[in-house]
Amino acid sequence: MNRAVLTRLETSDQGTFGELVLAGFHCFTAELPWRGNQKSISCIPAGEYTCVQRYTKKFRYHFHVLEVPGRDWILIHTGNFSGDRVLGFRSHTYGCILVGRRLGCLQGFKDKPLQRAVLASRFAMTDLLNSAGGEPFRLLIKGVV
Repeated sequence: MNRAVLTRLETSDQGTFGELVLAGFHCFTAELPWRGNQKSISCIPAGEYTCVQRYTKKFRYHFHVLEVPGRDWILIHTGNFSGDRVLGFRSHTYGCILVGRRLGCLQGFKDKPLQRAVLASRFAMTDLLNSAGGEPFRLLIKGVV
């Protein structure tokens, strides 16, 4: 089974950002800030997990991260924002991992300043799916939180 490594590099109220490497493929990630592994408001704990490819109408092809302690339906899918909603930041995740080709900033809400984000998410997801080749892989998450 292939092994991927997600290294978390920085975290703030705007999200937790890192890099993911799998079989020569590299992309950036965005997750919620660490909030004690609370459902819907926190990224998941560092550790090692099995990821399997799946398909839904909402997310199309993506990955399901299995065996996350205290959590269900953690996915790797497309999206840009991963901020703390309680503090007024925009988010496309409730605990899942978002992927993108680049890190950058996008306009959050109309009355808010630029917000940290992953960019070119759909392209990154296509590349990640191709790198995994439809096979499950082990995901090691390590880093700042």
